[in-house]
Amino acid sequence: MLEIAKQKNVSLYGATTVEELKKHVVISTPTTLAKMLEPFDHFLPLFKDNLEAIERIAYEQCQDQAARGVVYFETRYSPNLFCTDGGNVTSRQVVDAVSRGLARGEKDFGVMARQLVCCIRGLEKYAEDVLAIAIEYRNRGVVGIDTAGASYGADEQYGPEIINIFQRAAKLGIPTTAHAGESGDAKQVEHVIENMKVSRVGHGYRIIQDNAIYAKHAITNKSIHFEACPTSSIMTSSMPMDSYKHAIKHWVKDNVNFSLSTDDPTCFDNDIIKEMEVAMKTYGMTVEQLWQCQLNAAKSSFLSDGEKAALIKIVMKGKP
Repeated sequence: MLEIAKQKNVSLYGATTVEELKKHVVISTPTTLAKMLEPFDHFLPLFKDNLEAIERIAYEQCQDQAARGVVYFETRYSPNLFCTDGGNVTSRQVVDAVSRGLARGEKDFGVMARQLVCCIRGLEKYAEDVLAIAIEYRNRGVVGIDTAGASYGADEQYGPEIINIFQRAAKLGIPTTAHAGESGDAKQVEHVIENMKVSRVGHGYRIIQDNAIYAKHAITNKSIHFEACPTSSIMTSSMPMDSYKHAIKHWVKDNVNFSLSTDDPTCFDNDIIKEMEVAMKTYGMTVEQLWQCQLNAAKSSFLSDGEKAALIKIVMKGKP
């Protein structure tokens, strides 16, 4: 990021070294989700319409994941945020650049990577394009759709345009996940499950605040998968600092279908190994429980049936 900023003669907070930049980008004390997302407004323009840089990011993501023992990951992004409306670069060219980077990364580092294309709260005008991309690239690396917030829309109040394309995606058999229960409450989690037809929920912590909704959609119904991000959950103030009140403690006790993720390594300076360490040290998870999270993730991945079976087999070989 800093290299590209220097190439473009763009100042990122006046930083000249990576460590200086981290002081402005990395979240080290709890704040709000909207505040946490603000750095994106500064560094995303660096990559806009820059297909070479976008391909490089995808490639290096494979390198980073492989170095930490990851065998499969789904990278999520909004193609529309990486190109200028009416400009020379299209959202399809962005997806193609990501695909090239991931393909090279898979070959060079032996990791499997797939893509989720995202709708963004407050940018509902791109929803139709997101669904169209998911359909067009369904057999070319894009395995599902996500929706998330931004600094100017971090309240999980997704507009009718986004709700509509999620419902249509469900009818088309396109897998979906949605950020909910991070800044919103348990009812928002229920909303994305029942009305938007998702099979996975990004974060979803605050579902534990409503016993009936929690029992219905997390304890009784094991088909819904929750994507937990330990560090992020605290830094965005989604969950309290008190570990005993954290959703992860409840999910472990109630055998909820969840896994561990990083959320955003750029803003949290983390990786999956660090998140597992947090889960063990802070929330008392055992090695066996961490492995179960990995198995849950494999089973809930958006891979094709054959690829998913192969992934599950790999995870099963690592059973402690």
